[in-house]
Amino acid sequence: MVTSRARWEIVSWNHVKNAGIDEARTYCLKHKQEMHTVEVHSEGIRGVTTQSVDVVFDCF
Repeated sequence: MVTSRARWEIVSWNHVKNAGIDEARTYCLKHKQEMHTVEVHSEGIRGVTTQSVDVVFDCF
């Protein structure tokens, strides 16, 4: 599982999610495997609270 957080309140949820997925993909590639996203959980509201995204993934 990878957790990605926005540093600024103006960052979109999609940007935070993509950053987490990119980290998961990089991890799997380092182990010469492919990444498969299992679940994505989000928390926070843009411009109001800090946004975070948990990406649950498998490498195969």
